[in-house]
Amino acid sequence: MQLGRYEESFEYDKDAVEIRRALGEDEPHKYRPLLAKSLYSTAWDLRQLGRYEEAFEYDKDTVEISRASWRG
Repeated sequence: MQLGRYEESFEYDKDAVEIRRALGEDEPHKYRPLLAKSLYSTAWDLRQLGRYEEAFEYDKDTVEISRASWRG
C-alpha cells in the first residue's frame, strides 16, 4: 500500500544524506554505503514528485559514491 507521502519522505531522506555526509568525513569507509543508499532514496522520492532534474543529480552522486566505495 502506497501512502503517497513522498514530500515528507524526501525531507527525511534529505536529512539522512546531510547526517551521513558529515559522518563520512571522519569514517568514509563506514558511511559511504549508507550515504549512497540515502542518496538513492532521496532520488526516488524526487522522481515520484516529478522533480526529475533534481533526482538525476542525486543519482549521479549515488554512482560516484558507490564507485568510490567499490574502489576502496
